[in-house]
Parts: sequence; structure tokens; C-alpha cells
Amino acid sequence: MGTMEPNNNKNDIINTFKDKGYFFPIDLFSDNHGFYYKKYIDSVAMIAKNHKIPLHIDGARIFNAALALDLQVKDLTENVDSISFCLSKGLSCPVGSIICGKSKFISKARHIRKGLGGGMRQAGVLAAAGILALDEMILRLKEDHLNARTLAEGIDSIKGLSVELDLVKTNIVYFEIDNNSNKTDKVILAMQEKGIKFFNVGSNRFRMVTNRGINNVDIDRTVAELFSFFRSA
Repeated sequence: MGTMEPNNNKNDIINTFKDKGYFFPIDLFSDNHGFYYKKYIDSVAMIAKNHKIPLHIDGARIFNAALALDLQVKDLTENVDSISFCLSKGLSCPVGSIICGKSKFISKARHIRKGLGGGMRQAGVLAAAGILALDEMILRLKEDHLNARTLAEGIDSIKGLSVELDLVKTNIVYFEIDNNSNKTDKVILAMQEKGIKFFNVGSNRFRMVTNRGINNVDIDRTVAELFSFFRSA
């Protein structure tokens, strides 16, 4: 799929969304596992605004992206109409997401949610976790980014494994087995036995994510176990 170039796809955007009552959505994290930059978001927003098309950002990990860009979320999203983000991904809540927008939009969203049976009673305990996350967990994401960088560099140093280090900007690490896809299941099972859990996203491609429950000791042990596996495999 790849990244859509707004100006090259301007007519498609207009024809698909203009006067249809739809929001034009942007998934903040792109197909190459990076994220879209403010310049890209603003260029889409300009097309949408000029044709009265509301713009929505699916920003599940938007705080990770903003931190990596050294921006405030409010600045990154200043030209969009609505945004949703997760309280559980990165921010450590047990569950929860938030949708933000103007009052009329939120009123409509609440109505649709209720119509679909999405209401929840006695939700204060979950809301409390969300408040704590927004107050205390955002700046802590920097630790996850640093741990992911250390993990990526460690994996990339192992013979038989490779990481595109330029793409490691947040807490997500993708790595590949070089020229030998028959070890995919074996390495996953072997690492699970060591308490190290991750999954494959292709025949020889894997995904790891750092979070609040992962520290530098865990990173070092993961790299050591992978090194040991591929040295003896």
C-alpha cells in the first residue's frame, strides 16, 4: 500500500468524501511502521478544509509519535477535526480509548455509541486509570523509546538478524531473519520458553514492542537469548 501522496490523490479524496457526510480518516502510523509527520497531516488537512471535508486522525499511539517528533499533541493535530487515541497502548491503562472533537461531534458520537449498546455503567474506576495515564505516563514513554532503540541495535548486531534502524523511532521494533525463513516458528517457541514473547508478521519478519513492564535488564536478556539461539541454530 504505502503512503498516499495528498496532492497526487486530491481528486480521489474529494470524490470519495465531499458531500457524503463522511470523515476522511488518517491512520497516524503508516505502512512502513513509522508515522506521518505534521507537514503531511497539514497538507491533507488543507485539501479537506478547502472542500469542507472533516478530517479524523486514528492516533492510537499518538503520544509516542508526538514525543518522537518533539511536538505537543495539540500542535500535531491543530488542523484536524477529531482524533481518537488509546489509553492502553503505551499509556499502560488496562482498557480504554478516547475520542476528541467539537461538542456537536461528541454529542453525535455518544448517541451512536448508545444506539450500538456501547454504554458502560460504574466506569469511574477505568476513568481514574485514564486520568493517571494522561497525568503521569506520557513523558515516561521516552523510556520505552530508548529501550526499543537499545533492543533494535542489539538485535541488529546478531549475525543472521537485521533491523532497519532508521525506522525505529518509537517503541516498536521489527526485525528479520536473513535468508532463512525456516527458523520462524522455532525462534518464537524457543523464546517463549524463556519468557520472551513476540510474534511474526511474515515468513521471516518479527515485531517486538517495549512498554512500562519492560526494563533495560529485560532488553539485555532478550538480546542475549536471541544471540544464543542463533549461534547454536
